[in-house]
Amino acid sequence: EHPDDYFLLAVDENLDVEEDEDTEFRDCTILGSLLVSNIRKRLLPDQERRVLALIRSANDSANDIAIYNSRAHGYLPKSPIKGLVGVKEQLAPLWLSRYNESNTNIENICSENQNDSDGDDEEIAAFVNDLLSSINSLDRLISDNIVPLSTNGANVGAKSNQLSLGQWSSIWDKLHVIKGDLQTINVDGEDKGEMTWVINTIAVMRGSTVPPKFDQKWEKLRSALKSSLDRLGKKEKKQSKRIEYKLGTP
Repeated sequence: EHPDDYFLLAVDENLDVEEDEDTEFRDCTILGSLLVSNIRKRLLPDQERRVLALIRSANDSANDIAIYNSRAHGYLPKSPIKGLVGVKEQLAPLWLSRYNESNTNIENICSENQNDSDGDDEEIAAFVNDLLSSINSLDRLISDNIVPLSTNGANVGAKSNQLSLGQWSSIWDKLHVIKGDLQTINVDGEDKGEMTWVINTIAVMRGSTVPPKFDQKWEKLRSALKSSLDRLGKKEKKQSKRIEYKLGTP
């Protein structure tokens, strides 16, 4: 339908999907870069030439970026992009490296509306809301798979909650994605220490088995995450109000 149009494809490296196996759904994570590579191979040369495919990820080591570049046309850091100008600044070099300047108006586009920062607050708020939504979704998944186990020893009658091992892989995948999102947030002071603790706590959970006392650790993680994100949202609102006051906005 659009034989002469150009297409921008921005794909997260970690994609949560639901697969239907024998009428039973299960969550899993696939690599966006492999998906993009597969799509590019299926396109005709002229079709592929009109696509700029970028991988968005919080993992930015030299080896990771080399993998993204081998499967797609470039890499975008997984961080909130502030305003229209920020979008142009990140995309323009990637577009120019893919297409000749004579075939695009990218320089004219980049020179327009340099003061356009509308929507920054909305973007940050949306980013925080998406994170909170992911946390709530994960919390429901964990709650549905926590089962009471009898403890051994003196307290024979006592009960201890533990996670169903069958769902640990899916839960870890979601924790890993949340950790990547958290690594893109710029915080300072008390929030920085708390966010670092959350990221490190998630990192040490990596493995094929459920961490000991996971239910207790998740309670602390969830509380720390929500309080940090709540403070971040309030801080952005206060900064927005200060800017409006300076500009004389009623």
